[in-house]
Amino acid sequence: MFSTVHYFIKTNLIFLFVGIVTGLSMSYSRHILEEGIPPDLVSAHAHLILAGSVMMNSYGRERLA
Repeated sequence: MFSTVHYFIKTNLIFLFVGIVTGLSMSYSRHILEEGIPPDLVSAHAHLILAGSVMMNSYGRERLA
């Protein structure tokens, strides 16, 4: 297996972890603190999950095949 595949998969996991933490912080802010969620944070969460995690996963899987 190529070393670049390992980097794509590891980067995928980092983006996924940060995206999940961002989503949990938004949920905590919304339901526990009863505050609003800034639109920039929602956009950052979507980009971390979709553009970061999904794209790195597809690049890693593509190179794996």
